[in-house]
Amino acid sequence: LLITCVWIIYEAIERIFHGNYFIQVTYWSYIVVISSICIDIWRSRALKKAAIKYNSQALEADALHFSTDIWSSAVVLLGLICSNFGFYLADAIAALCVAVIVIFVSYKLGKKSIDVLLDKAPDGIIEKINGIIFNIPQVISVYSIKVRQSGADIFIEVVAEVEPDMSFQTSHDLIHLIEETIKLKIDRAYVTVHLEPKNKY
Repeated sequence: LLITCVWIIYEAIERIFHGNYFIQVTYWSYIVVISSICIDIWRSRALKKAAIKYNSQALEADALHFSTDIWSSAVVLLGLICSNFGFYLADAIAALCVAVIVIFVSYKLGKKSIDVLLDKAPDGIIEKINGIIFNIPQVISVYSIKVRQSGADIFIEVVAEVEPDMSFQTSHDLIHLIEETIKLKIDRAYVTVHLEPKNKY
């Protein structure tokens, strides 16, 4: 996408500075662009719903791609309308705008993909887990929370502090409660909980 944008920018600048920007606009130009916008709106919405349902980065990226196509096509449509009224320079300006939009989206998609490959934790999830655990009365404090994301799955490790005289059965039930509470609030979560007794001294 970035290589394509470099070529688009080069061609647009050539047209602007060398005056070679005459284009022939027909009704087919409008049919193609408007059809593209309608199809992209439908595909973007369908993919966004599926991405939320299955927590899929791939589907979310595709939805973002098609939503960006809508804006790009809208800019192209504006360029065609202006060209139809004799302002042919608008087509080259529209090409530059589309290139900038695609570069921005390429950066966002690339950054998100790299974050997923590096198992980066989703933003704000540590605070969310802290809030969930501290609402459980038996937990005194939380020593550490480790989170990593692999694809659509989130792996969570929690070390919590409890009273030292807690029985084995109570500890087991508490671990199960913490795990199930986190899973209820965070989709596709795999939770491991370790309890530490509170230091009396």
